[in-house]
Parts: sequence; structure tokens; C-alpha cells
Amino acid sequence: MGKISKNNKKAAYHYINHWNGVFDSFFLIAGSPYVFHGKSNGVFRKGGLVGWIMKGMEKHNEDGLTLGRHAFVVNGNLLTSVHEDYHMYQIEDMGWGHFYYRILGEYLKFGFNESYGKEGTLEYSASMEEKKIRDIIIKMILHAY
Repeated sequence: MGKISKNNKKAAYHYINHWNGVFDSFFLIAGSPYVFHGKSNGVFRKGGLVGWIMKGMEKHNEDGLTLGRHAFVVNGNLLTSVHEDYHMYQIEDMGWGHFYYRILGEYLKFGFNESYGKEGTLEYSASMEEKKIRDIIIKMILHAY
């Protein structure tokens, strides 16, 4: 291989800087990823513009959101992470389109908040997974004392 010309080096440098800016913008919007080992192969994120918007929604009990294989969790809360992880597991199992078609239909049919308590809905299933983990944690704490 021959030498790389100055023009090629400059082009490569600008290309790398461009993509660094794109990635910086993505993390600014989406938030930084964090590790959570659950049922899915999803990516968990907190902070960023999405996290900031969701903080304003906390008063509506909305501290997690799943979009495809990305879960946005306002404070990195363990139980919210479990809930959103279960949604990503449902997406992997059902497929993206079917999951969102069904969950949006359930929101329209039962109401957003009511769908969490309606047996058979996707939100109810995710809430039961969250409750199962919460119960395990409580038993561990009580057993320790």
C-alpha cells in the first residue's frame, strides 16, 4: 500500500468528526446507555432530551418508555427497568408492528392508566413481571432481618 495523501487524511478526519457529532447528538437526545440484564436484548437509556421530557411526565406516573429495543427510564429505577425490559421481551416475541398495534388498541379500548390493571393486556403482563421482582426483593429484605 502506498502513502495516504493529505487530502485523504483530511477527508477521513472530517468524516470521523462528523460521525462523532452525530453520536454526541444521539446521546444528547436519547440519553446514555446503562447495563441491565433482563429477558430482552434491549438497550436501556437514562438522561438526554427524552429523559428530560419524561421527567415532566412523572406526575402522570410515566417514568419509563419503550421504543423498539430502546427503553428510556427516567431515573434508572430497577422496577421500571424490569417493566420496560418485559415490553422489549414482548416486542422480540410478537414483533414490533404487532406489539404497537395491540398496545395502542388496548390504550384506546381500556384507557391508558386502566390498561395496567386489566388482565390480559400487555401493560398488565409487564406490571405482573414488575410485581414478581418487587415481591422477591421484599422477601429478600425481610429474610435478611
